[in-house]
Amino acid sequence: MATFYSRYYGLRSLEQVNPPAASPLVIGNGQDGESFGAEVTAEYWLTNRWRMRAGYTELRVHVWPKPGSTDTSRGAAESHTPDRQFFLQSSVALPAHLGFDAGFRAIDDITNQQVPAYAELNAKLAWQPSSKLDLSLVGQNLLHRRHAEFGAPAARRDIERGVYGAVEWRF
Repeated sequence: MATFYSRYYGLRSLEQVNPPAASPLVIGNGQDGESFGAEVTAEYWLTNRWRMRAGYTELRVHVWPKPGSTDTSRGAAESHTPDRQFFLQSSVALPAHLGFDAGFRAIDDITNQQVPAYAELNAKLAWQPSSKLDLSLVGQNLLHRRHAEFGAPAARRDIERGVYGAVEWRF
């Protein structure tokens, strides 16, 4: 388990110009802030060939204007990250030099970016025919065709489901 607290000074802000100029806003360092949270991770071997890992993160961010700041963002940076994240991973060594890994993750929403919470699953089937060669088939984001992870709606790109094969040769 890990806990943390960080304090930030002079964070980016959007300051109003007085009197109004051609551009009524300039980028400044008119905000202070703090972040705090905790992370818990556990690992357990169900057998000598099967390992499970799980983790949970809780994060809070608070941002406020410094005295005299004319910041217009009103602490929008507070919600650029999800408050909660959870993962569960399984790794199994199978017979015939095969391995299977699967990872599930659940991510909280990002309110000010209108990014909804989502859950996804990645999986990998690997075969190691020799100590120098690995072949694998990987599936990413298998639960949905696409999902948003971050960014404002107008500029956001969705993350799509993907399936690919990989060859790794070590020499």
